[in-house]
Amino acid sequence: MKQSGIFLLVFLFGISSMSFGQRSQNIRTSSSRVQVEELADSSLVFLYGEMKPGVITYNDGSTSEVLLNYSILLDRFEFQSHRESGHLNFRGLSKLDVEGTSFIYHHQEGFLEVVEQGKYPLYLKRLIRVSSMPVRRGAYGGTDHTSAIDIASNITTESSGDFDRQIFLDNPSGQEMDITLRYNEYFVIGKGESLVKISNQRQLLRDFPEFRNELRNFVRNEKTNFTKPEDLIKLVEYLGTL
Repeated sequence: MKQSGIFLLVFLFGISSMSFGQRSQNIRTSSSRVQVEELADSSLVFLYGEMKPGVITYNDGSTSEVLLNYSILLDRFEFQSHRESGHLNFRGLSKLDVEGTSFIYHHQEGFLEVVEQGKYPLYLKRLIRVSSMPVRRGAYGGTDHTSAIDIASNITTESSGDFDRQIFLDNPSGQEMDITLRYNEYFVIGKGESLVKISNQRQLLRDFPEFRNELRNFVRNEKTNFTKPEDLIKLVEYLGTL
């Protein structure tokens, strides 16, 4: 929802391809308050380029067919039906299916893509990290970030309800500010009711100490790459046999 009475002086540097599948956007503004999702490029914010046919399955087993898209920035699903549209209430949800991909909601990590089911299910978490850096012009007119690091800035998340999150960046001094939105993703493994972030062997052995020797040998023998879903699927399948 747009904020009235605020004039935005904004320069968008666009989205550039990053290594390892990361994407980012840089925004320069001198506004005193910025609602980040209003300035972010939709191709970065949303998982899909448009609303996709999806099926919602509820805890009671009932289903409904709607159009869905996932806002990575706000960690919420937007829906559209012939009767209404809005932000999906995650309470009572069992899963979401969009074009052959399943999603669940977990209180620890929010919405997750289901990569592999089983005794130790594997999930993918997507997110967009928001950071800011004040800008001050150097002696020859160039941009100097480090000299302006003392200028106050603050990123806040506000909500007018359980499912209507908004991200703001406060810049009370009105100085030029560079805002960076950077896409990131990581894998988590379900362990009972909890989720375990799994980015490397050290984390794996720390969170599964009861299988330390077996997992160490498996990772070494299989040359497991913790960024490749196919390697992690093999890992959780093996973990389920222990």
